[in-house]
Amino acid sequence: MSFKSVLFVGICCILFNGLSALDFEDCGSLHGEFSSLKLTDCDPSEMDECPLKRGKNVTIDLTFTTKEEVTAVSVEVHGKIVVPIPFILPNPDGCKDSGLTCPLANNTQHTYTLTLPIKNIYPRINVNIKLELKDQKQEDVICVLIPARIK
Repeated sequence: MSFKSVLFVGICCILFNGLSALDFEDCGSLHGEFSSLKLTDCDPSEMDECPLKRGKNVTIDLTFTTKEEVTAVSVEVHGKIVVPIPFILPNPDGCKDSGLTCPLANNTQHTYTLTLPIKNIYPRINVNIKLELKDQKQEDVICVLIPARIK
């Protein structure tokens, strides 16, 4: 195999791998910065969307650092198809049973854990999950988009 052929195959592999990698996008975090996001059965290095199985729960672990003191956290999760459609959360209070203890001090790292039921009534579609942690002023501490597919 010639050098040009090897180079071409190598470039194609790099490009293909880059196309299949999953990116979690910040969607307007004002008072924090997320450093990692983990979902049940989702490997960002091998997938371009996270599979969400109907009738099952998905666990989301979001690690972030605050940029100011946060005294209260409320959680909103929407599925963005054409318009945002809210997911029904078992506990929208981010300060209870989520791994967070409020108040959250400025410039400290925290991990928020959410167990999200994927209901059987949800349609089988591609969807961007918008996860927002809002502070006491209802401003986004963290906002992240998660490419997903409900199966």
